[in-house]
Amino acid sequence: MLAAFYNGFPLVYSDTSTYLASGFELETPADRPITYGLFVRITSLNGLSLWGTVFFQSLLLGWLAYKLFQKLGVSRPERASIVTVLICTLSTGVSWVSSQLIADVFTPILILSWAIILLDKGTDKRRLVTYYVILFFATAMHISHFFMTLGLLPLLLLVRFNNRFKPNLSWKKLGCILLVTLLTFPVFASSYSKYSSVFFVSRLDDSGLLKEILDDHCGEKNFKMCQYKDSLPHNAVKFLWDANSPLQKMGGYKGAREEFKEIRKLSLNSGKYLKRITTNAITDSWRQLFRFDIDDGNGIFMEGSRLYERIKQYAPRDAAMYAASRQQSGGLSLEGKFVFYFRSVLSLAVLIGIALLFIKKPANDLFLLALLILAGVVLNACICGAFSVVTDRYQCRVAWLLVFLFFGLLFAGRNKEDRQFMS
Repeated sequence: MLAAFYNGFPLVYSDTSTYLASGFELETPADRPITYGLFVRITSLNGLSLWGTVFFQSLLLGWLAYKLFQKLGVSRPERASIVTVLICTLSTGVSWVSSQLIADVFTPILILSWAIILLDKGTDKRRLVTYYVILFFATAMHISHFFMTLGLLPLLLLVRFNNRFKPNLSWKKLGCILLVTLLTFPVFASSYSKYSSVFFVSRLDDSGLLKEILDDHCGEKNFKMCQYKDSLPHNAVKFLWDANSPLQKMGGYKGAREEFKEIRKLSLNSGKYLKRITTNAITDSWRQLFRFDIDDGNGIFMEGSRLYERIKQYAPRDAAMYAASRQQSGGLSLEGKFVFYFRSVLSLAVLIGIALLFIKKPANDLFLLALLILAGVVLNACICGAFSVVTDRYQCRVAWLLVFLFFGLLFAGRNKEDRQFMS
């Protein structure tokens, strides 16, 4: 919570406003599930204080780190987890993730939940059920988490059938992870399935391909979007949420949905466009992998903004503290000075971690942990880069796990009982 203490209040993002509205008005937004909004309402004690939300999500993240060190057989998991959390807080962007009132913190919680479940030896059935419950809610926090788990399972199946590597990957665990993931689908179906075409077209606009499609087909199709084809923002964020965007002028998500379905169909049925869409998805996934700075979206939301009005409405006791925070007074300029420092720490941890993997033969549990974290980081970049927009915030939420992995390798390697690792 260091970043929240430094700021004087939990960090906020423009999406925080939507989460507050969904949780306190009990309405599912068009572009995301209601799950995190409900989490905010419950953990803030129905708006008593939003500090409760960042406290609980930070506590959950730290507890999972401790439990993971236990599963790795570290001799003193309490000390190891405290040292690791402290160093990660001071040298990575994790605090900027766990201190922010958006669902991003549940991406690393999801990845750590994968690891704990798969590394669990089944000694405590009730505790294992707790991990599955956490996995369920972490998956249900964001649509990208659903696809991340579905992308992970085929990789685990390949590992399961690898004769050179025999981790404790039981069919029962893999089946339970799949079942828990599928059970979250109704959470997303009510919104994303209706408006997926809107997000798809926003991606076309972001890449500049929407203008080309409209130029090719406006002569034969009576699209409303044709009147705006020469004034497209070519930015998915502005396209979706700017008050003056063509989407809003067409009546928002509901008004544009049917037309956007047809535009999506046109683009996917043409080899010309499909090749460009695929190329852009690969390129943007690669770009997203290396975008993880902490200064993304920490803007000022004061008088006249929906976020400020909703904080005054739903968490009135926090309004004065929120207005006096560094973020709302423009005093969060310090984060720019940390960018080089954070990148240097991450690069050093990755290089030393790779050296440890090559110098010492890792035990099955450590190899599996490394695989899960690396897969989570890459899948996050691919899903966000290919289906959303390339932005630092998306990768910042998971990049710090590479430093966490380094300490996992370090502390587990010091465990004298782990003979296979030290051989």
